[in-house]
Amino acid sequence: MAVIDFPQDPGLDLAVAPTWNVIEFARPRLYRLLEGLTPEQLATRPAGFGNSIASLVVHMAAAEVSFAYIIKGEPMPDELAAEFPVRGPSDTPLPEIQGETAISLAAKVEKARAILREALGSLTAGDLDKVLKFPFGAELTARWLLTLIPYHWATHHGQIQMIKQHL
Repeated sequence: MAVIDFPQDPGLDLAVAPTWNVIEFARPRLYRLLEGLTPEQLATRPAGFGNSIASLVVHMAAAEVSFAYIIKGEPMPDELAAEFPVRGPSDTPLPEIQGETAISLAAKVEKARAILREALGSLTAGDLDKVLKFPFGAELTARWLLTLIPYHWATHHGQIQMIKQHL
């Protein structure tokens, strides 16, 4: 019987790789959910839902860029902050997103993913207890952030699945 495992990214510490592996595993599944949806469908907020698929995908990408800069300990550059606006934990619903296509949303995810991958490459097992400055005044450990990243993706991926069923 074949053993199922993730390939090890040689640029990531073994303590960091599981976070990357989970979100990379989910990425093509997200793209399959977007396939065939029109810009209007992507922007639709079905009755009973606070967000659209497009809003959630842009939010997911913005969070990845934000997480990358939290890891780096640097403020997000203004041009990235304009492209990937970060919302506070209580800022719901997310802003309406109009005119995006499955392809343009995937491009945003790809750009954000590259920025996050670079930042994750700087972390090692020795950094897990490092205290990071989270927006909105909170502090957290790198370990906690590495747990939050796939949780955040999974939560919104599930919401996108539910919204798609109601289109």
